[in-house]
Amino acid sequence: MPFRFYQDAVLPMKIWKDFFEKFVALFYPVIQKQGPDPFIISSKYLKRDIFTNLYLPIDNKSKWSLLLINDGQDEVPLDLLKSHKKYQKAPYHLMICTIHAGDRIAEYGTSEVLDYKGRGERSDDYQEFIITELLPTLRANYPITSISDHVGIAGFSLGGLSAIDIAWNNPNIFGFAGVFSGALWWRKEKFKTEDPDADRIIHEKVMNGEYRQQRYWFQAGTKDETADRNNNGIIDSIDDTLHLINILKHKVPAGENYLKYVEIEGGQHNPETWRKVLPKFLSWIYKNECHQT
Repeated sequence: MPFRFYQDAVLPMKIWKDFFEKFVALFYPVIQKQGPDPFIISSKYLKRDIFTNLYLPIDNKSKWSLLLINDGQDEVPLDLLKSHKKYQKAPYHLMICTIHAGDRIAEYGTSEVLDYKGRGERSDDYQEFIITELLPTLRANYPITSISDHVGIAGFSLGGLSAIDIAWNNPNIFGFAGVFSGALWWRKEKFKTEDPDADRIIHEKVMNGEYRQQRYWFQAGTKDETADRNNNGIIDSIDDTLHLINILKHKVPAGENYLKYVEIEGGQHNPETWRKVLPKFLSWIYKNECHQT
């Protein structure tokens, strides 16, 4: 017998309206939480408003660990939401704050030391923004732990150089850093054919720094670039990363909990590669959170 739809079986419009309003009231907050929360902070150091996105843990009853990520304007292809959801059950639930860049060439780099072209001239201001404006504001609004072991910063390319520089300069504030295809070639003098690996700023900073308990995670791709300035058969992106890791081996405790390197075969200098490896970084954070709690 065929189904027949009778006029008197249609629900009155008011009932549908009431149902829809109740449905929205019940589920919209949950749906809304599926994406990051936008957060804007005005900086006196950078003299502009900085846009950030906050990926918040579900649990708001315990202290949260925190990961800051440079170059937040490129977060969409990284699919952070998916990766973040998987790692919300660490003893210190992870909050991620992506920071949209302004003038990258000026604000990223190495504080106190400009590169040979005078770039990175506002990296001191960017560091001050992170330390004295962003972190206190986040802590005033969210239950973020004050324990440095559970606070980190990460970045990609020049943003990765900025991340490790800020972490290295502030070991009492940051317990870990992540560097994806870092621009670790950043040098204070022009390239010298007779000494191709000289004058790399972050390498010298770390070499001259003190031993500490920080943790560092690095990633490089075999197709990050093609340049090989010292003609040793290894592209500069990987060479610079491995050189820095060798220096760090004398500055931090031994073991992959403190020093981790991931090399991606065929990995390129782009968000697509970084998206694929991001879960490995978050997994490393998660394991360390469990280890230290």
